Amino acid sequence: MFLENVMMALKAIWANKMRSMLTTLGIVIGTAAVIAVVSIVQGFSQVITNEVQNLGANTIIVGPFRPPGKDGDKLGKIILTWADGQAIMRTCPSVSVATPIVQQLGEVKFGEERSKYGIVGVQPVFQDVRNYYVDSGRFFSVLDDTGRTNACVIGHGVLKDLKLPENPIGRDLLIEGRTCNIIGVMEPKGQLLGEELDKFVMIPYGTAVSLWGARRRGEHGTARALQEPRARGSSRRRDRKHAAG
Repeated sequence: MFLENVMMALKAIWANKMRSMLTTLGIVIGTAAVIAVVSIVQGFSQVITNEVQNLGANTIIVGPFRPPGKDGDKLGKIILTWADGQAIMRTCPSVSVATPIVQQLGEVKFGEERSKYGIVGVQPVFQDVRNYYVDSGRFFSVLDDTGRTNACVIGHGVLKDLKLPENPIGRDLLIEGRTCNIIGVMEPKGQLLGEELDKFVMIPYGTAVSLWGARRRGEHGTARALQEPRARGSSRRRDRKHAAG
């Protein structure tokens, strides 16, 4: 009986070759589409998971927010300054470290090459708060921040764009008309949904304030806090290791 059923099925398939071929093709395409979608979703999920793990479960991001609707329209200009971040540090005992972040799109030039990047002003603790470290050279020191030095740390994507040498440490960039010396290059992060994550230039927070002024600082300020920060010495040890290499 089983053999007869198989033979009947084969005869039916042979008698309807085109229909059988189209059915098979539909099954193959459908299966491939499902596999592709699942792979994309899993890949995206892994990227998001890695980003969350890098931030840490005890990291929070604070930024200015205007409520939608009429309630938001009644409010004046919504700004966030580093004074607000310092107030959080004073009044919230669970927050042990915070850093302001100010960002502005600006032109960066090296020789005849130029491009626009996000120019980010941060403090030295940024590395430990974000768990994101320099790959070569060093990061900003307290003296860089308080002294408003013309130093900068770049993302890996800037190297190729501006045709910088393989080791750009010590070279000068023209950032918004100000000459800044490259002291470090951050770890490469790659892309997220086609967006390049390594095309940015960092400068000391104090330098950013002197470059853009207090009003612009308030508009773009962001504070990030870590409840239980990693050992502060980790970034300094890493800086020394790269500097020695």
